[in-house]
Amino acid sequence: MRTLALALISFLLLSANAAAQQVRSALTTDTVRVGDIFGVAVQVDLPREAELIVPDTLALSGDLENAARKRVRVDSLADGTFRHLITYPITAWRPGQFPLPAIEIMVRTARGQQSLAATLPELEVLSVLPADTTGIEAKPPRDVWGASRLWWPLLLLAILALALLAAAIWWWRHRRNRTAAPAAEPLTPAIPPLEWALAELARIRGSGWLERGDYRRYYIALSETLRRYTAMLDGNWGIDLTTGELEARMRETRAEPGALLGILEHADLVKFAQHMPARDRAAQDLEAAQRWLENFQKPPLLAEAA
Repeated sequence: MRTLALALISFLLLSANAAAQQVRSALTTDTVRVGDIFGVAVQVDLPREAELIVPDTLALSGDLENAARKRVRVDSLADGTFRHLITYPITAWRPGQFPLPAIEIMVRTARGQQSLAATLPELEVLSVLPADTTGIEAKPPRDVWGASRLWWPLLLLAILALALLAAAIWWWRHRRNRTAAPAAEPLTPAIPPLEWALAELARIRGSGWLERGDYRRYYIALSETLRRYTAMLDGNWGIDLTTGELEARMRETRAEPGALLGILEHADLVKFAQHMPARDRAAQDLEAAQRWLENFQKPPLLAEAA
């Protein structure tokens, strides 16, 4: 009887805790078009001692695709609970109505583990093409060319165009033969890559963008500085790569990205998903970028090539 009573009390406590938990979901933008990167946000309020476990990406397929791994933000509330905000960046490649899959959320406390289901809103994707033009009336057909048309002006114009083209080709070849092209000199940076990157961070820090709340311009400059620095270290780490592609290329040369990936992923959310970060978080990203630049070790394969 005592064991049965304890089990009943534990069940009531878990039920009361689940009832107190609040799960909400929404899209980070009102209008989504084909190719846009937007966020699916899930908000969960949990007690202080609870641990939240969610998947890194959404289970998408077909014309929906994950753009990056999840981003988690935790804020403390006045009643002593914690508010977890999980954002999943995704993109769509076809217009229409798309149901988003529910997210299974695991909540772990000292009393046990339970599962919650976050139902996501239905997604409507708009086309980037102009509106339907089927109502536009076609112009009447023009007269066809007949035997009465004068052809000699057109033939004369064509002969003149061919003569001018031949003269231009002769002049270009004659000039190329007279002046040999100078040998290309190897491009070398005016200053070492690390010194250049640190100077750029100092410029961003003194630009005033952070103080004025211009987070998008702030993160564009920060992301471009880090990407150009990695491209200076290795041509395979080009600035045209996505964050995921850059991670894969760096690991191929046994390089450990470290904090670089987190900074670039946060910058992608601000640039493409219209995410508004906290000012303290933006300042921390800049300091983390400087520490990464100062402590990053060149991988063994690049050192051998050098």
